[in-house]
Amino acid sequence: MESFCYDKFTRLKITIMNEEHVKVFSGSPIFVSRLKSLLKENNILSITKSDTIVGYEISNYIDDLFVLSSDLNEANKIIDSFQKEISE
Repeated sequence: MESFCYDKFTRLKITIMNEEHVKVFSGSPIFVSRLKSLLKENNILSITKSDTIVGYEISNYIDDLFVLSSDLNEANKIIDSFQKEISE
């Protein structure tokens, strides 16, 4: 029963996230962390999704950053500036 409830909750959480959030950046955890802090400074909340397997520390070292679709335009301005900064 516990496993069923957990699976159902996980599917619901993913469904809600897909409807409200948009992936705006994929990159190293360091870049994602910096970008997340820049967004936070501008009052844009974000969610980080990492594929690291807890307990094993196995990862492809790529994290995804999501923002609310309502914050997308403002977030894109910050992301564009950040990408110019890291490409120099």
